[in-house]
Amino acid sequence: MMQCPLDHAVISVRDRIDEAASIFTRMGFTLTERGFHSTGSCNHLMVFEHDYLELIGFPSAGQPIRPDLRDAPTGLDGLVLRTDDAQGVHRELVAKGLPVTQPQGLARKLTLPGSQTEEEARFTTVRFPRGALQGGRVYYCQHDTPHLVWHPPFQSHRNGALAIARFTIVVPDPMNEIRQYERMLGAPALMSTRHCARIALGPTQLELITAQALAADLGPLACTATDGDGRPREAYMAMLTIKVRDLKHAADVVRSGGFSTTRLTAHSEQCIAVAAGEAMNCTMAFVE
Repeated sequence: MMQCPLDHAVISVRDRIDEAASIFTRMGFTLTERGFHSTGSCNHLMVFEHDYLELIGFPSAGQPIRPDLRDAPTGLDGLVLRTDDAQGVHRELVAKGLPVTQPQGLARKLTLPGSQTEEEARFTTVRFPRGALQGGRVYYCQHDTPHLVWHPPFQSHRNGALAIARFTIVVPDPMNEIRQYERMLGAPALMSTRHCARIALGPTQLELITAQALAADLGPLACTATDGDGRPREAYMAMLTIKVRDLKHAADVVRSGGFSTTRLTAHSEQCIAVAAGEAMNCTMAFVE
C-alpha cells in the first residue's frame, strides 16, 4: 500500500461550534467560513501547508445529526489519512481483512474569499468502524477538489502555524496497538515500548502513549478522559502538536488571545502548550 500521510485532524465540538471558532481564532489560527456537509454537520478548517485541522459540530437545531458525531465526546476525535485512490485503498484494506466501509462521497458548499460564486468541495472517504482502532474515528480521505481546501488565503495564520507535527492517542497497550497501524500502513513503527510507540504518517508522527505516561508529561494540561456520558475511557485522542515558524512569536500570539501557556520538553524539543480545558478538551502544543 502507498504511504498515506496525515490529511487532517478533527476536533468534535458538538453544539459549541460558535465557541470553538472563537477559541481557535483567538489562538491565532485563520478559520475558513463555516461549511455545511451534505451528510448533516458543520465545520471550520485551519489549513496548513499540506494538512489541516477541522472543527466539526452539529447543524442548526431541528436538522438531522450524523450518528458518529452525536455519539462523540467533545475533543480530538478524528485521525484522517490522505489517499489519491479511495477505491484502491478500500481494496487493499479489505484484502488484509481489515473492517472498512465502502467508499462514500461527501460534499460541502463554499464561496472562496473574493468570489461571488458558490462552489462545492467534494471528498471520498473510506472509514473504519468506531472501535476498530482505539481512541476515536480513523478514516481515509480522497480530495476530489483540493484547490478548494488548500487555498492560499486560508493558509496564513497569525501564530505562524505550518503543519500538524504530532497526533497523540492514549491507549492501554501502545506496543499492541501500533501493530494495527503497521499492518494498515504497511510500514514499521519508528519506536515501540510498553509506554509509548510512534509511526510516521508522512512528515507527521502518530504517537500512541499510556495514560500514565501522558499524565506525567502534561499534568493538569491533559484532556478529560471521559465519554459523552461522563464514563471513563481507556483510549482517547488527546493532543495535537502544531509546527510553527517561530515559537516565541507563536507564544506571544497565543497569550495575547487570553490563553495560559506552559513550556514543556517533548521528544527533546522545546514546546509550549495550552491546556485542554481551554481548547475544547484537546491539549494544543506548539513546536518550532
